[in-house]
Amino acid sequence: MMENIFRAYRELTMVKLKEGNIGAASEIFQVVAFLKFKKNGFLEDIVNYY
Repeated sequence: MMENIFRAYRELTMVKLKEGNIGAASEIFQVVAFLKFKKNGFLEDIVNYY
């Protein structure tokens, strides 16, 4: 379940980047990074996720 959510957020981030909307992409990335960090507790997971 969580992996599907992360995948959807990642795809949405890529769409926003392609649109040139860096601010929205950054905000989405921050949400995903926080959720991933909270889930696993490792900073490396955030870095390796993208």
